[in-house]
Amino acid sequence: MTPVVLPIHSRSGGYRVAAGGSPVEALVRARGSGQVVVLVDAAVLRLHAEAFRQAFGPEVPILPVVASEQTKSYAAITPILESLLDAGVRRSTVLVAVGGGIIQDLAAFAATILLRGLTWRLVPTTLLAQCDSCIGAKSSINLGRHKNQLGTFHAPEEIHLSDGFLATLAEEDLRSGLGEVVKFHLLAGPDAFACIARRLREGIPADLSDLVVASLGIKRPYIEEDEFDRGIRNLLNYGHTFGHAFEVASDFSIPHGLAVALGMVAATRISAARGWCPEEHAREVEAVLAPLYRHHARTVAHASLEVMIAAMGRDKKNSADRQFVILTRGPGRMEKVQVDLMREIAPALGDFQAWLRRD
Repeated sequence: MTPVVLPIHSRSGGYRVAAGGSPVEALVRARGSGQVVVLVDAAVLRLHAEAFRQAFGPEVPILPVVASEQTKSYAAITPILESLLDAGVRRSTVLVAVGGGIIQDLAAFAATILLRGLTWRLVPTTLLAQCDSCIGAKSSINLGRHKNQLGTFHAPEEIHLSDGFLATLAEEDLRSGLGEVVKFHLLAGPDAFACIARRLREGIPADLSDLVVASLGIKRPYIEEDEFDRGIRNLLNYGHTFGHAFEVASDFSIPHGLAVALGMVAATRISAARGWCPEEHAREVEAVLAPLYRHHARTVAHASLEVMIAAMGRDKKNSADRQFVILTRGPGRMEKVQVDLMREIAPALGDFQAWLRRD
């Protein structure tokens, strides 16, 4: 099968996304020629052991890692770097990362700093990673209790997608990825939002490959225009400032994409309360996203408001004396807005929690 190819322009050199084929075909494409070493989510290796055997054989070092927030930390990166060196990594070695966002973050960070820079390739295996994080070149590593405060910009040489990996995901992982898919379609405008609303009306679509490619196509111009996240790329964080706060307040029990889904509902309701968008739009956004996040609404409804506001205060969009959130005037009309967290956002979040508790 000839894969669909999506080129991405980057100041550090262009790279491409190849989408299509089986997991074995994606892994074979990622292996290429020359010396490679594989960093893989241990769960993915277990589920797709035969595909790895066919693609890499016994001669390629494969390093399984348990993907968790604890693993994606500065403290945990040292043994991973040591394992890569023990596996014989040299400057000419290509690091192949196979897994979701955590493995991607670890591989990108390691490839940036190890031996002053390694070439790396990515095979994302979750819907969230395939539709969103695989492009953009960012890595984010936790430092103690500070989430995602370390990181680099280091683009992979190639990205290889296969929807065969999605077939082994749990339903909650699919719903988490769909939270980001909805975000991209909201960013794209009214027609795209109406399209995704129709697609999700009957539940999780059986075929997600076209939604993955569409989401990457929506994201591409943002990251190409603003590679280092100083301007328009901030709009991709619609729902994220609130979502990250919900993750922290739930001790990361809420999957990222579902926290973002709840964050988008919060941002839209706050926008409607300001008169920025119609109440009807807030209800439409909630109707599309509620089936995705429904199991986690109660957690946010009863979370500590103090913890959430503190987490929002640590958002990377903020400066020393200014705090920002992304609000909306409707589909395709997101804006970065300076706010007072204590005077404006804390009461609004309290109202949002009360709204979640209404049932």
